[in-house]
Amino acid sequence: MTLIIIVDTKTGNNVLRYTTDDVGNTVSVATTIGTGAHGTVCVSPNGMEYIFFRTSSSNIQRVKRDPMGNVITAASNVVTGNVSDDEIACYWRLGVVYLIYTHTTNGIIIVSSSDDAETFS
Repeated sequence: MTLIIIVDTKTGNNVLRYTTDDVGNTVSVATTIGTGAHGTVCVSPNGMEYIFFRTSSSNIQRVKRDPMGNVITAASNVVTGNVSDDEIACYWRLGVVYLIYTHTTNGIIIVSSSDDAETFS
């Protein structure tokens, strides 16, 4: 059982990933996931990590990591443009990855992916 912590730094604008196996008594060295803010993570039952964050160009990017921590899909856009500078969230349910964000004009949007977070609609 590992707790994954996603943090965005206001200085440097980096999204960092930490882990802890002992309820926060010790925390791993930070791994830089990408440049952006409002990071979020969800994990499938088999341990695949889906990390999302907002970029300064109002996009949302995704990084996919396998259960061993290897990057399977490097940071790349899954939502382009018009993403508000608000928190985002994701969750995994029955083989589908859901991403929730606020669009600058259309309000709260939920997009989903049934192909292991490769494409969203």
